[in-house]
Amino acid sequence: MATNRRTRISAEVGTQLRAWLVRVTRVHAHLLTIVRLYGRPDRAGGGGHVYADKVAAGDRTLLSSCLTHAICELSEIRDEVDREIDDVEPVEAFPGSREKLAAMRERITAGLSLFSARDTHPDQEELRRVASK
Repeated sequence: MATNRRTRISAEVGTQLRAWLVRVTRVHAHLLTIVRLYGRPDRAGGGGHVYADKVAAGDRTLLSSCLTHAICELSEIRDEVDREIDDVEPVEAFPGSREKLAAMRERITAGLSLFSARDTHPDQEELRRVASK
């Protein structure tokens, strides 16, 4: 396994996507640092002696805190990504129609969600009325 390799994120991915990816890599780096610390407590860097002492004593609260932070941060990133890809213009077209297929092609090309809860078709109100009987 290669060490000290950095993955360069292409500027072509766009500013927002790049920002999310950088945040994900920071969470990943933090997790790895804690895992490595449990393997070699003597390698705790700058001010890490408190962590090293905790790890050497078998304290699991450090791992728990790290995991909690990672889950919260990654969940926040996921929610931001989901909000962006789900923010599609609703389409009023029948399923399988040319209009609906064209809208779906555009969504795929733009990297957005294929379906939107706000999509409707002209007879949707009629269908709801019939289904509720």
